[in-house]
Amino acid sequence: MDFKDMAENLNYNFVKTAHYPNERLVYDLADKYGIVIDEESPSIKNQAFSVEVQEQQMKEMIRRDRNHPSIMLWSMGSETDHAVDSKFAVKEDSTRILISYRTINGSAGTLGSGNMCTWLYEDHGADKEYMNSPLRYIDPSGSVDIYRFPKYAYYFWEATYDINPMVFIQPHYWRSQYLGQKKDITVNSNCDKVELLVNGVSKGILLTDQSNFHCVTFNNILIEKGILSALATKNGKQVKTEIVMAGEPAKIILSGSQYKIVADRGSVVIITADIVDSQGTHVYGANNSIKWTLSGPATLAGPSVYESDINKIQEMEGVWYMDMPVSNVIRSTGKPGKIHISVSASGLTSGALDIEAEETVNDNSIINEPVLMDDSRIAVAKILLNVKRLDELPREIKITGDEINLRQSDKTGYLRMIREYIVKNNSSADTASIEFRTLNNLFAVQLANSNGHLSAVDYNFNVDHYNNCRLISGYINNTKLPPFFKEGLKKFYSEAIISRGVEKNAGEEMNWLNWIPSGGTVVIVQGDKTNPGLKGVVFAKSTRLEDIISVVYPQFVNFSQEAKDRALGFISRMNPYLHISSVGQENNVKQTSVSYTADKDQPILIPLLKFISE
Repeated sequence: MDFKDMAENLNYNFVKTAHYPNERLVYDLADKYGIVIDEESPSIKNQAFSVEVQEQQMKEMIRRDRNHPSIMLWSMGSETDHAVDSKFAVKEDSTRILISYRTINGSAGTLGSGNMCTWLYEDHGADKEYMNSPLRYIDPSGSVDIYRFPKYAYYFWEATYDINPMVFIQPHYWRSQYLGQKKDITVNSNCDKVELLVNGVSKGILLTDQSNFHCVTFNNILIEKGILSALATKNGKQVKTEIVMAGEPAKIILSGSQYKIVADRGSVVIITADIVDSQGTHVYGANNSIKWTLSGPATLAGPSVYESDINKIQEMEGVWYMDMPVSNVIRSTGKPGKIHISVSASGLTSGALDIEAEETVNDNSIINEPVLMDDSRIAVAKILLNVKRLDELPREIKITGDEINLRQSDKTGYLRMIREYIVKNNSSADTASIEFRTLNNLFAVQLANSNGHLSAVDYNFNVDHYNNCRLISGYINNTKLPPFFKEGLKKFYSEAIISRGVEKNAGEEMNWLNWIPSGGTVVIVQGDKTNPGLKGVVFAKSTRLEDIISVVYPQFVNFSQEAKDRALGFISRMNPYLHISSVGQENNVKQTSVSYTADKDQPILIPLLKFISE
């Protein structure tokens, strides 16, 4: 799939298979798609390889792969001061070009100019910590992400090198939050000229060529509802693309790389989930937490829960999911039957998909090969996010087996009708709680987006989150934390668990709540929604945590830097409305400092001085 994309869409004709000999299939595909290969020895970085080991590795590499016509270059090593001596390569193969870096002992390569190489095709794991990367040890510099969805760099390259006419509008401004504003719209195209249109009305024509890197910008375009389109012309032929401004997220849709597979252990299907509005238009920037559920003769290769990593800073756990669309992989267990996949998210109509695994008959006419059995087989290790719940989750609101169909109404009407439905079937539900109000509002929006229909699956999915949230909320009520901070915690959990569908382990959250020291002072950074009449609350103007602490304890400014850093880290761990970000960089890799910022209009707990004193 990767090689087909690189060859046919990006028009790549060269790949360096860094930084060691790759699987044979890679070179078979390069032969098939006509891609020139530079195959590298394992002499990466400044590692002290012995001469004997380097010679043996070079022999093995060349003898295994020299009959691949795609391989035109042998590399003696990359980014290293221990390059392989070229005489070992010449002895095995004198027909290829040799590439060398920091050559020694007379070893020499060739280095060309005038060609363009990009690093790299896809995001991948790496033993580096990149500045501002949400997750550690991920190289985020690919033209496509881990799930192979293109970034803007993909279209920038395509506009320069693709043979077929193409045009791409960078879509980030064509969203409802920018309505009424004027924004610059950037378009990539390998055509001769591009015309930009808003709802069919031309906003001008710009010429594209190598002088502007086939990338043009239409300035001061008024953002309005409707369709933004670009019409590009090349040698008299036209190609068109358009972006429809989406409404609110309404439902999940699923698609598969195939819908019938052979029932064997090698069969896999890539399942892609997307979030669209009620009209089926992709919603840019949607990053809801989603839950994958599977039944039938298959297993999920990836995690069952995806939570967006977009706001993470250098965390160790995640799935590299930023926003929709995103993919997962299912693998056949080897048995025939129907495989059912569903993906759910809070407040959205769930998506579902069926895959048929068809029985296959092995050809044992030459070799009698027994059928693989599961006995004594050990599962392959994979990433598992900790999303387990307590075994016995109290059900303040019961699940249902009924489909809910209400008469068409507006959001206000649905708020009343779904409230009546819940109360009728759950007399003990606390309708005055923030959790109930959050759930009720969530259902009302979902009903408005689905013309009054709510499936039992979607109702139960959200009720399950509600019950989990109420369990945590009850524990918050029993703590000795300041009352206003308690209310802030319940609001935080309601928004996270019910509104966004973030999975929370109630037991772990209770342990965290026990860790927070009792007492302290609640501070609110004044914003547009600040109520100056709140009692027992101190107000601050700066969002910097250092300044907030100083409002409560003026002596904090005289603390040593070590004591300040310790206090900042300690306080940040007890406040969900505080955010950590990295500041500064070294060689675009290593972060050098950290800043702590508070949300406005939200409670920040500053503990008693004894917990943060020098």
